[in-house]
Amino acid sequence: MRSAGSVVAVLVSCVLASGALAASNPGASKELVAAEEAYKSNIVLGDSLAGKPPTMENVADAQSFYQEAVAQAQAAVAANPELAEAHRLLGLILCTAYRAVEVEADPPEGSEEGEARTVFVLRRGGSECEQGLAELRTAMGLAKSQFGYRVDYAEALLICGDKVSSEQQANDAWKQSLGAPERARCARLLVQIARDAGKTQDEIRWLRELVKYDPEDKAASQRLAKVAPPPATAKPKTQNAVAWVEYEAGIEQAGKQKRPVLALFTASWCPTSRKLDQESLTDRGVIAESRKFVCIRVDVDEREDLGAKYGANLIPTTLVLDSEGQEMARLVGYYSPEDYVAELETGLAATKGTN
Repeated sequence: MRSAGSVVAVLVSCVLASGALAASNPGASKELVAAEEAYKSNIVLGDSLAGKPPTMENVADAQSFYQEAVAQAQAAVAANPELAEAHRLLGLILCTAYRAVEVEADPPEGSEEGEARTVFVLRRGGSECEQGLAELRTAMGLAKSQFGYRVDYAEALLICGDKVSSEQQANDAWKQSLGAPERARCARLLVQIARDAGKTQDEIRWLRELVKYDPEDKAASQRLAKVAPPPATAKPKTQNAVAWVEYEAGIEQAGKQKRPVLALFTASWCPTSRKLDQESLTDRGVIAESRKFVCIRVDVDEREDLGAKYGANLIPTTLVLDSEGQEMARLVGYYSPEDYVAELETGLAATKGTN
């Protein structure tokens, strides 16, 4: 269902995780402790009800929890009007209240029209949201160095339906000196905004930041893999590998330098070729031996003419040629690294009399 509740599950868990844990602070007032406990209870109940059809009982429970939480937070503000955390809790409670509303559900499979049904979603708009946002602005003013409060405000803006301001606040917060938890919350919020707006590149960018700052977020990792699968990893070019060159360039080089040629005829589909690549051509001894040759690699599917010219009917085939292109040795199939080196040495010795 893509409705007013589409971002609820993500945001509520973020807001809950962002609590300052006043209850664990021995110096916190009893009003502040009670306000945070009421806030947590309200969120837990709301999470359990979100997206479900309301009953008379759970409507009453939600309203009761909400009223209790607001009363406790208001008491904390009254006890210490200069305490930013009290204003923050009151603001979050006012913005994250649940109510029963009628929404349009996704249409059943095979149907073009959805059905309206009444479910619990986060409150959007209305006087409570305006009051809550005002309390959060007060909290930010009282706690100028607590950039996490700005993230709270950005989350609350989205919950209250102001995506534009939410994105702006989240971006502003991102530029501040945030710790990893706040950066993860910022990124998570910006992922949701980008995804709802269909901005795939922005979503990918913020998913990468989210995974960076919260590597335990498996859902984010799975989503990133889906929308931005990693490119195939190219084999790094290194000196610790056979130095292959194209056929024409290799033949020209061998003629000019009077050097023997190692010509490998292979194909990507051939399992024996892959085995030779993986086990023998990566061996240090084979690589060292290959330095004595100009090494040419030919894909017989791409160069059928060369396969026919040299009679490379079985794959893989390795030829040792002298500098004039005359065949000195032929190795067909797989050879262990030791045997491959020995056969190359035999072929190399045969070229001595011609070069």
